[in-house]
Amino acid sequence: MMEAEATDWARQPIQKHQEHVRYSADQYDAYTANCVGQFDEELANQVIQEASSRLSGATLLDIGTGTARFLVYLAAMKPLAGLRLVGTDLFPDMIERAVRTLEETGLGGAIELFQDDIHESRLAEGFADIIISRSTIHHWRNPARALSEIFRLLKPRGIALIHDVRRDATPEAVTEFNKLRATAGIGPSMLEEKFTVDEVKGFLAEAGLVEVTRIYAPKKGLMGLGMAIHIHKP
Repeated sequence: MMEAEATDWARQPIQKHQEHVRYSADQYDAYTANCVGQFDEELANQVIQEASSRLSGATLLDIGTGTARFLVYLAAMKPLAGLRLVGTDLFPDMIERAVRTLEETGLGGAIELFQDDIHESRLAEGFADIIISRSTIHHWRNPARALSEIFRLLKPRGIALIHDVRRDATPEAVTEFNKLRATAGIGPSMLEEKFTVDEVKGFLAEAGLVEVTRIYAPKKGLMGLGMAIHIHKP
């Protein structure tokens, strides 16, 4: 689905059913532009590894893209030249700020943005070769349903890379992460609203995706903050 083909449905309002982040789109944009570089690098390296066998002409879909800062980061990477970049978010203020982000960075024609709800996505089955989603699971009203939709949107032999903070994160990682948030004027991460690895395994079981999923939960360094869920579609 090219941008022109998505225009009609992309303009239609979506009823909001899940929790917005606790700060404005402008605050979120500043935070993701300046404070999550190590997380960007980690996920970008995984994207490069997965994209190397799929280029050119592959599609990457960022679900819950926020203000599209990570897509801007990917667009500047030479190993990913030729990768179609698409971002979706449920919240119109995030999409509106993302459009401004692309205008400010001169990438207005390089990245496609749509408002969409991952619980009932309007994108076609098999839309993307690679799907990424970061810090979203705890916002989803029905994680099992959202995971099922992500699997539907993957092409055969596609992969989804989903990262989120976990409730049982290491104390050292939480301390470092909260320092980063403070530099952007954002309060500490609320771990009580996050999920544990076992809880996410339960969502995957409900979605019927256990056999095609691997979960990584580092115990050291800043990556000890969260978990990475890799879903491979046969």
